[in-house]
Amino acid sequence: MVVITCPACGKSVQLPEDMLGRQAVCPYCKSLFAAPARQADGALSPAVLKRTNPFAGNRTVAPGLMLLLIGGISLLWTGVQTGRAVLDPEAFAAGIREDFNYGADVVKKRGMEGKAADDQEARDAAEATAAALASKAEVTVRWLPVARAVFMGLAAMTILGGVSMLRRRNHPLAMLGSVAAMFNVLNFCCVAGMPAGAYSLFVLMNPAVRDQFAPKKSPTPS
Repeated sequence: MVVITCPACGKSVQLPEDMLGRQAVCPYCKSLFAAPARQADGALSPAVLKRTNPFAGNRTVAPGLMLLLIGGISLLWTGVQTGRAVLDPEAFAAGIREDFNYGADVVKKRGMEGKAADDQEARDAAEATAAALASKAEVTVRWLPVARAVFMGLAAMTILGGVSMLRRRNHPLAMLGSVAAMFNVLNFCCVAGMPAGAYSLFVLMNPAVRDQFAPKKSPTPS
């Protein structure tokens, strides 16, 4: 084994002899470099950096990109659905009612599973449950656009939090964006916001990461 210095992070790295002169990856910063080669006099040539790891030394990049992706998908999807409801409210309402009526039929059929066809008590109970579900269609027609507008706000806040993490500016905004991602559960495609937001919060609560958000002090004039 030989000990060399990583040309990216400066840490000591142990390499087996058969890796000399070949490409290697630093186990610490994950940067790619050409390992030193053994020269004629037995000395080692310098290691040559090939590609740095963009995530090395900046733990906010990965969670920041995750927030941007999740917030962007959520904002796009919710915005399209909201736009359709605004442009054609009648079609939107008809679609909601159709979905609830279909769900009511499914509930009614399940309520009669295993029951005799002439079991009036079971039939009445199934029909009452189905009717209660169908009655919620009008409430959904009225409030779903409002809920979507709220979740669009959460998506926008998630995007702002991601930008804040990538720029390492405004730590409270980054925290707020992470929390927004955790609660943006209206879209099934964005359930990943819960673990992504939790991961972002975990990173942001690290004191070393929090210090990276500290505003740079301008030099005091002498």
